[in-house]
Formats: sequence, structure tokens, C-alpha cells
Amino acid sequence: MISRLGFGIALALALTGCTESADLNSAEQVIHNEASAAQRKALVDGVVTSNEYYDAFLRFSACVSAAGFEIESQMGSDQTIDFHVSSASGNDESRP
Repeated sequence: MISRLGFGIALALALTGCTESADLNSAEQVIHNEASAAQRKALVDGVVTSNEYYDAFLRFSACVSAAGFEIESQMGSDQTIDFHVSSASGNDESRP
């Protein structure tokens, strides 16, 4: 399972971009103010289950695809999802 702190910080960075002030308080504030109902539901008990993690990734993948990008994914060895995003034209959109 994924800890609330780790997921919360990752969520805060995903929603706000990479900033230097991604401490727990700002992560909790982002979750409270900007997270979807599904995200808040996944975090309410302090634990993100594998099913909640996979469901969130499916929503993310659908959003990326709807924006015209292609996403390739595979299960990582540590129960995470490794993915790569490229434009529909095949141009690489990933960052090093």
C-alpha cells in the first residue's frame, strides 16, 4: 500500500507543479482545496490501496488520452505503474 504522505506529496506536485515548498501542510491544503471527490475518498482513511492507486491511474490515463497524447504503461516491480507519454504524432513528450 502507498502511504498517505507519499501520495499526498505526489498529488500536490502533480496539481501545483514542482515547487520548493511541497511540505505536508501544503500537500494537505491542496488535497482539501483541489482534489477531486475520488482523490479525497482514496485519502480519507490515510491509506491508498492498490485498487485506489490503479483507479487513479486509469483516470489519469483517460485524461492524457483525451488531451491527444498516447500513454504507454506497465507495472513496475514495486507495485507502481511505470509510464511514458508521447504526442499522437509520435513526438516524445517525456522529460528527462
